[in-house]
This record gives sequence, structure tokens and C-alpha cells, in this order.
Amino acid sequence: MRYDDIVELDRPISKYPRMSLDNRAAQFSPFSALTGYEESIDEMGRTTDDFIYISEDKQKEINDTLNYLLDNKDVKVKIKYFNPDKNKSGGNYLEIIDNVKRIDIVNESLILSSKKRIFLWQIVDIKL
Repeated sequence: MRYDDIVELDRPISKYPRMSLDNRAAQFSPFSALTGYEESIDEMGRTTDDFIYISEDKQKEINDTLNYLLDNKDVKVKIKYFNPDKNKSGGNYLEIIDNVKRIDIVNESLILSSKKRIFLWQIVDIKL
């Protein structure tokens, strides 16, 4: 078969608009049969720290500082606290420097000027 009868004809024009090159390229992009697999592997490899219980002496030091903060508002503090992980056991330790706006006794937490709430059980160190 030689196609001599159609070789010289113009290319037919579609009644549909032409697809953009980006959309055409997307048709041929790699297909992932296991959607979310890579994210799952990354999550499994992510490490967390265990919560470390502090000594009674350290707890007394934290309590003394908290008692001082009950009477003195808007004091700048440096807090090291445990941030529990939402997806797996454990968490990580973070530090923040901010002013204490108030102590919420009912919910046992510190409210900072940045509106961040840190629960008292999370605090492992606090410095004025």
C-alpha cells in the first residue's frame, strides 16, 4: 500500500481546540500505581524523640518560676517544651522565647504573647 492518493493532501483540522503542550505532556507522565507509597515510606523513616520525665528538683524549679509568673505578667521567658507528634508516638523538643501573657489554671497551660498555648506537662525547662 503506497498512499499516493493522500500524500499531497492537507492535514485535517479538528473541530476541537488544540491541547496545550503541558496537558499533552501530562498524558505521558509516569503513572504511580501506589499513590501515597513514597509519603508513607518517608513517614516511617522520620524519627521522633521519647518524652523524658524530669527530676523532682527540676520540677520544683519549674513550679517556682510558674509561681513567679502568676504574680508578674508580661515577662519574657525562654521555654523548652515537648511537642507531641500527631502521627506517631513520641515527638520533638522545641524552644521558644516569648512573653507570658497569662497562666490558664483551668487548662493547665501558659498563654504566650504570640497566642501560642503550651501545656504545663510539656515544659521541661523555663528560664526568665
